[in-house]
Amino acid sequence: MGKHLKTILGLALLLCGLMIGGSGLYVLFEPSYYEALARIRVQPESSIAPLDNQPLEYDPYIVKTTFGIILSPLVLSNVVEILDLNEAWGKNLAENKKLTTPETIDLLIKHIGLAPIRHTKLVEIRVSSSSPEEAAKIANQIADSYHKYRLDLARQNKSDPLNAAPVQIVDLAFPPQALSPPDSVRLAGAFIFIVGLLPMFAGLRFF
Repeated sequence: MGKHLKTILGLALLLCGLMIGGSGLYVLFEPSYYEALARIRVQPESSIAPLDNQPLEYDPYIVKTTFGIILSPLVLSNVVEILDLNEAWGKNLAENKKLTTPETIDLLIKHIGLAPIRHTKLVEIRVSSSSPEEAAKIANQIADSYHKYRLDLARQNKSDPLNAAPVQIVDLAFPPQALSPPDSVRLAGAFIFIVGLLPMFAGLRFF
C-alpha cells in the first residue's frame, strides 16, 4: 500500500472516530434537566364539518399554524408576564438585570418542544428546566395562555366559545421526578465514545 493511500486511509479513520466519539461525548456530558408535559386538544380555527373528526396531522398547515402561534408573542408574552420570567430569569442569566420580554421569549422558545400525537387532535407541550416546578408551571401556563387566546379569537369572530371549544386542556403538567437524559442514555454515550476510539487508534497506525 502506497504511503499516500495510507495517509488518506488513516485520516479517514481518524475523522470517523472523531465523529463517533464526539457524538458519544455530547450525550455523556449533556446538561441534565427536568421535562414537564402538558397536553391540549386543538380544533382548527375554521373547521369544516367533514374534517372535524380528522386527526391533527391530516393538515400540516394547521399544525404549523398552531405551533407558530403558540411560540409567538401572542401567547408567550402572557406566559412571561404572568410568571414574571423577565425578573426571575434575569437574576440567573443577566447578573441581576431584568430581561426584556423579547429576550425572555427568545430564551423560552429554546426550552419548549411541541409535537402532535399521531391519529389525534392532541398536541404535547414539553418544557425543560433545571427546576421541576418551573418546568410544570411554564408548560401549564403555555396551555392556558393559548386556550385563552383561542377563546378571545372565537369571541371576536362572534362564534360561541362554549360550542366551538377551540382548545381543551386535556392533561396538566406535574413537576417531573426524574432527570433527563436518564442514566441509560449516558451509559450509551460512554459506550459510543469508546467505540469511536477504535477507528482513531487504527488510523494513527497509518502515520
